[in-house]
Amino acid sequence: MYIKNKNSGFTLIEVMIAMTLFTTIMILGMGAVLGASATHRKTTTIRSVMDNLNFVMEDMARNLRLGSNYHCFVEDQPGDPAEENPTDCDAQSYPNGSLLLAFAGYLDQPGIGDQIVYAIGINYNFPTSPQPYAIYKSTQGGVLGTFAPLTPDEVAIDPLRSGFTVVGSPNPVNGPDDGAEPRVIIRLAGTVKSGANIQTPFNLQTSVSQRLLDR
Repeated sequence: MYIKNKNSGFTLIEVMIAMTLFTTIMILGMGAVLGASATHRKTTTIRSVMDNLNFVMEDMARNLRLGSNYHCFVEDQPGDPAEENPTDCDAQSYPNGSLLLAFAGYLDQPGIGDQIVYAIGINYNFPTSPQPYAIYKSTQGGVLGTFAPLTPDEVAIDPLRSGFTVVGSPNPVNGPDDGAEPRVIIRLAGTVKSGANIQTPFNLQTSVSQRLLDR
């Protein structure tokens, strides 16, 4: 009588097939895990940077709302006194908005120390530094060496689509009694870098009206 050997194992082909299936499943699973991890890191980075940008926008809006004498000027005029010459950013001179905006701070004290300047540029403390465009702030009237960067290194501002637009400033043309308070439109556009070659575009805009009445 024939008795089947119950101790017989798998054949070599069966082992190879099982190992191949196991390896394939592991590779696919690890790829999915790594992809999900990379997506999570990218999302976290972008969310953190966008939170920072929103905070910068809120900080600018709060200071502008409490300030006065909004004044646009060009890049070769840092330190131009805002209190003496409030100026609109008209569409003809600044089609995309001015890259420099000065205004009198909420303390309303005379002198250059009361001037706040927001600037979109490469580096206003070291103009020859090869850095992407960022947002800078000076509380000393735009004097070189007093600008502090507000945006993180992952952000690159596009100067062709970003800027400050001033409407209704109490200049000699509009007059102090034009019936409308000065208003600033802030436009920020650019890209957020996350990873080696991943860049995500962004576009933010807000409008701020002066709280103080025209004087």
